[in-house]
Amino acid sequence: FWLKPFKRSSFQHFQQRLRPPMGNSNSGHVRLPSCSPTRKPGAPGGPMVVTVIFSSTWGLGTDGDLWQVEIPSSATVAELKNRIEELYEVPRYSQKLALSENPSEPALADEARLESIAARRIYLLPADPSPEEAEERAEMESAVAEMAEAFAEAAQEHREVSQAVYESLQGVTYSLRFQRPESAGGSAAGRVISLTFEALTLVADMQQIVEVELLGSSGAEPAFLVFEGSLLPPDLCLYAVGLDNGKTVTVAREAPPPTEEEQHLLQELLDLEGQGVITDTIEGPSGPSGYMDNGLFAHR
Repeated sequence: FWLKPFKRSSFQHFQQRLRPPMGNSNSGHVRLPSCSPTRKPGAPGGPMVVTVIFSSTWGLGTDGDLWQVEIPSSATVAELKNRIEELYEVPRYSQKLALSENPSEPALADEARLESIAARRIYLLPADPSPEEAEERAEMESAVAEMAEAFAEAAQEHREVSQAVYESLQGVTYSLRFQRPESAGGSAAGRVISLTFEALTLVADMQQIVEVELLGSSGAEPAFLVFEGSLLPPDLCLYAVGLDNGKTVTVAREAPPPTEEEQHLLQELLDLEGQGVITDTIEGPSGPSGYMDNGLFAHR
């Protein structure tokens, strides 16, 4: 069903407020054997209590809840809507009062007097959209569907390109140089070695081998793989981080400070996390070699 957003409260809020409003001491939902408006004793034209049945078409699991609304007997349907909004915080624009729970039932005219429907049940249903609103909603749904289709096509194209690149890198190897700066100190200070790795090798796996060959064992000394001033991410393959034949990787003793681009990216991620857009680590699909398919072109 169609429904605009509430201005002052959510359905869950007024769902908790389903109670007799006019000082009735009984708690819980009110269910009466008769659902017709009931006039209080007094002079003609005095106050009356109207029982409004909250329809299950709202989809809130409150099928048949009865709301007791005290209002002058001379009041109109429009005034009853205003009273319902005041007591139960259901916005007037979202209300449809009818004589049946059937969504196709015509709405009671706003100018109709309550006395004229004294012997009828009054149901509260979600309001029908106006022609303009229905057209706007249809246009929005169409736009969302087109966007989803475009994303699906782009994702499929990306998967196909990633698979093609992966297949083209099978058996490709890179001969790389690894240099330990003199300022790093230790047993390997100033040393340079050459090693060959497959293009799809993960940086983390490469680092373990480099540490063994250069420093004697993995973890023997602090070691950070740095290429062109940036720390190599361990979960990407060599192709993804831009390594190629003849490239030199610095095996630093300390991690380099983040570049301006990395700082900007980090700030964007923190902003998204603060907005609740990112709530956990996001993992993409892994390819046959364990590299992230959506990270193949991270540095290309």
